Amino acid sequence: MIIPLPDRRLLIAHRSELVIHDIESGDQRVVDVGGGSMIRFALGEDGYFAVKHYSFAEPPVRLITAHHIDAPGVVTSTMEIGEDFSVTASGDTGAWDHLPSLYTLVFPYLLRLTADGAQILRLPGIPGLPEEPDDPYRLVACPGNQHAIVTPSRTGGRFVVYDLDTATVTAELNLGRGAPTFRFHDDTVLLSHTDTVFRIDRSSWEPQGGFRFRNTIKGGLISDIAISPDGARIAVAYSDSKPIPLMLPYRIAPVAGSVLVVDAATDTVTHGGGLGRWADEVAFIDDDTVAAREQGGDLNIEIADLEPIEWDLYPPRGPGEEWM
Repeated sequence: MIIPLPDRRLLIAHRSELVIHDIESGDQRVVDVGGGSMIRFALGEDGYFAVKHYSFAEPPVRLITAHHIDAPGVVTSTMEIGEDFSVTASGDTGAWDHLPSLYTLVFPYLLRLTADGAQILRLPGIPGLPEEPDDPYRLVACPGNQHAIVTPSRTGGRFVVYDLDTATVTAELNLGRGAPTFRFHDDTVLLSHTDTVFRIDRSSWEPQGGFRFRNTIKGGLISDIAISPDGARIAVAYSDSKPIPLMLPYRIAPVAGSVLVVDAATDTVTHGGGLGRWADEVAFIDDDTVAAREQGGDLNIEIADLEPIEWDLYPPRGPGEEWM
């Protein structure tokens, strides 16, 4: 995840490190935020952000720390999760009032922060979802403390929206195979899936249209999406062709890519720019500027050189159209 800072810097989670990237000079500084073999961000309000520290132990998330962008390396407060899923809070616990209140741990566990303190939630068995699947489930915490999305990690297919207050399934979506990315803005969920971006209304959890980047089996894939701060634009990281796996585990041959900007009101591409490698991540620095992290092990950050372009888009794929 890339978090833009007010002073033309970027805060980036890179493996187990927090990196501050200066946009003007390109200089990068590593900030120590504590232990963990990998970290992930959760962005809050008023300059606060949380860091989930992953490890190879069980459960994999043992620590969540609160920070502020004024001093990102300083731990303001800590939530420590024990082996028995007990939670111990320390530091300035008022920091969590500015942060998301729902955190995924490991399926089927979540950490929810309420006025009464921290609680661990365990999702019960969901009809139609095997208890021990071949493809491990992924949990996605929705803003608002009420819903979580359950989906297979790699194959996608079925997405179940679970209401944590009523312990019931609120909605089910079946959008075909593919690893999804979820982005939230106000009452809308954007879900990128293979070559398509779906728009989903959070009040009904019904698809409300979207757009697709190709109308044949040939072509590229979406690797990430981002929403501008004002919600008017969608940045899409798109590979120019399908990435080719190498013989080495978890390695992919470099493929050129593009950063495309879509007008959210009309679902038309307005601007775009090419990259030497397709981007793992994109983020809006402001309403008009997009930063991209190129695919690969190195932390290569590019400010996309966007020019007005034309790019044909198509209606979203149906559940039966499983193009890969």
